[in-house]
Amino acid sequence: MSKNTVTISSRLLVELLSGRRTVKDMNDDFGWRSSRDSGSGTPNPFERFLAQGRMITKLEVKEGVDESDGWVTFEFGAPHPAISSIVPR
Repeated sequence: MSKNTVTISSRLLVELLSGRRTVKDMNDDFGWRSSRDSGSGTPNPFERFLAQGRMITKLEVKEGVDESDGWVTFEFGAPHPAISSIVPR
């Protein structure tokens, strides 16, 4: 994870999309927490980017070297006017 990217395993992504795993499972695995949960832990970065109105601008898939799994990196852009909250000045 960096300022504007999140990398997860390609297997985890497929498991999430197929319904075999839940967001709660992923949060537990990474020590992330939902904004609806109180307590410690790093906020779920996907939820945080969505709350900031930031959309995915790039996806990169890399096959694992000598591994059975690859990696998917999501890059998020600047807040998008269509989904960003309007903030009065």
